[in-house]
Amino acid sequence: MNPFKFLQRSNSSKPPARSGSLPAGRGRSRGFSMGDTDRFNSDFFSGSMTADQAVFGALRAMRNRARWLERNHNLTRKFLIMVKTNVVGAKGIRLQSLAADIRDSKRIPADFDRLMIEEAHQLFSKARNFSLDTRMNRREFDQVGLQRVIVDGECIVHKVRGADNPFRFSNQMIDAELLDHELNRLANSGSNEIRMGVELDGSGRPVAYYFLKEAPVNWVGSTAYGSRHTRVPAEEIDHIYFKERPGQTRGITHLMATGQRAKMLDAIETAVTVGYRVAASKMGFFKPNEEYNPPKDKNGEPMEDFGTVPTAVGAGEFWELPEGLDFEQFDPGYPGADFESFTKSITRSMAAGLGVSYPEFGNDFSSVSYSAGQIGVHSDIAFWSDMQQFWIDAFEEPNFLDWLPMAITSGQLRLPMSKLVKFQRAKFQPPRRKHIDPMKTHKAQSIALGDMSRGPFDIAAENGVDFEDVVEEFKRAKALLEKEKLPIPESWGAHVELTESESAALLAAD
Repeated sequence: MNPFKFLQRSNSSKPPARSGSLPAGRGRSRGFSMGDTDRFNSDFFSGSMTADQAVFGALRAMRNRARWLERNHNLTRKFLIMVKTNVVGAKGIRLQSLAADIRDSKRIPADFDRLMIEEAHQLFSKARNFSLDTRMNRREFDQVGLQRVIVDGECIVHKVRGADNPFRFSNQMIDAELLDHELNRLANSGSNEIRMGVELDGSGRPVAYYFLKEAPVNWVGSTAYGSRHTRVPAEEIDHIYFKERPGQTRGITHLMATGQRAKMLDAIETAVTVGYRVAASKMGFFKPNEEYNPPKDKNGEPMEDFGTVPTAVGAGEFWELPEGLDFEQFDPGYPGADFESFTKSITRSMAAGLGVSYPEFGNDFSSVSYSAGQIGVHSDIAFWSDMQQFWIDAFEEPNFLDWLPMAITSGQLRLPMSKLVKFQRAKFQPPRRKHIDPMKTHKAQSIALGDMSRGPFDIAAENGVDFEDVVEEFKRAKALLEKEKLPIPESWGAHVELTESESAALLAAD
């Protein structure tokens, strides 16, 4: 191992050797039982490691094991599907521009500028522009990126300025395997520190990232950078991962607390499935008795050939055994009836470690009451909302702020660069999960609108639509009803009259 300071592990505090059991009250601290050095804590690791020390020793093994679960484990696949559908959803995360002008100390929405920014960003979100390889649109990019954060522990995006598209800007997702975590260097008077492939300045801020030019299939490790690495400045990289401790340079898989249980449960389920198949097959053995006379070859030696003895089983078949053979049944029995409760217990533990409620994660709603289901839904909504805000803060908003000046300078967004700060104001509207009872949800939203505790834009976004689009749709519908001389529902604002020119313009837009 390289003799770098941050990799050197401190000596773990090993409990002193003791003989026999401790008398009651002796050798125990008067503070916290977790700090006692008794036999109950003898297998409790009490050493000291920094965040990067803990990550360095486990990064590659845990990432590869998490990828195995991603490929092969059904509950892990279920959780990843839940992440993609609840965080990004079918329609993706919507951009809402908040560009506005300040007049008389009031913020006046700049509707034309907003429309131009939203339409340009929607065009940029197409696969041919958003992804450098033109294979993923923004919604797909978000889903894959989130999956990589969950499985690999980190998502690395290279922001490519000067890309071959009308906006001259695109995104390239890089496999975390290529960020060489075994490339390390101590800081000295002439160079910065490199920690697990990330160059850091004196304050710990990333300066550059070192990527392997080829996947490390047969490489044991690297101790120096050179021709095998590509150095990319940090301002071109979005390094997205969950920060859990100060000074953490690399991310670790979100499956870290549940991966071992998932693998053990997979092995148990496989064994039980094989056990059911063996038990259902009702196999047996042919056992020679004292009258058995095996066939012999030309030299008089016994041949291991049972001739017409059956070796396969078919439903409803009966055979007559050759003389001298007896049949001995092999019936191992079916696995115990408590297997279901055992798997439920493990699945509940996994759900807790992943942060979601058990019923949806385990596809088990058999014993869930309505009130208990509501509690689980509220808990899940909070989890998914937190995950959505994490992705918006870590990727969506920074990516928008990097794209906007490129869109203006490329001429695709005809707005003045001098007002860039004005155009940068925006928010992202992710889909919100609906509650179990849609009527109660609708009533709650109506009450919230009535007492002004929530705004129409927020509620429309929660329902997966844009409020401005909804208003325009109702206007067009009203114009069409007036043209056909049909009644207009009072809730549509029938008391508001459209001018003849407004109605003609709206109908022409259709």
